[in-house]
Amino acid sequence: MDVFIKNGKVIEVSEEEAKEIRNQGKPVTKIAKNMTQEELEGFKKERYRKFIKPIMEYNQEQLQDKRNAERKKDEKVMESKKTLSFEYGIQKAGDGYKVVKTLGNFKSHEEAQQVMIDLVTGKRTDTEVINQHSGGDEQ
Repeated sequence: MDVFIKNGKVIEVSEEEAKEIRNQGKPVTKIAKNMTQEELEGFKKERYRKFIKPIMEYNQEQLQDKRNAERKKDEKVMESKKTLSFEYGIQKAGDGYKVVKTLGNFKSHEEAQQVMIDLVTGKRTDTEVINQHSGGDEQ
């Protein structure tokens, strides 16, 4: 895709359309050869106003849109981390160590034991336990 100015607006065109548009115009170098210094300065200012500035503004808009999309994506990730919070830890296991995942804090050993049984038997998922126990919403 290429970007061109048409009727004062930035448009995106295919490569085929871009070739066709390029073949219709005269090269700037041929036009500028016959100009006086004043005409050349005016031409440069007009070219900047009509062509370069709109493309630069278009690029800035595209970059801002991309930044906003990335910011929203980051916000969604952070929000999901808030609702699905858990901890990892290391515990001594015999002659070695194991990595453990804490899904929530429980009021009693019995409650934690019941959750573990529910997880092992498939009655509940990690996500269900995390959602229920991460925000102080213990059973």
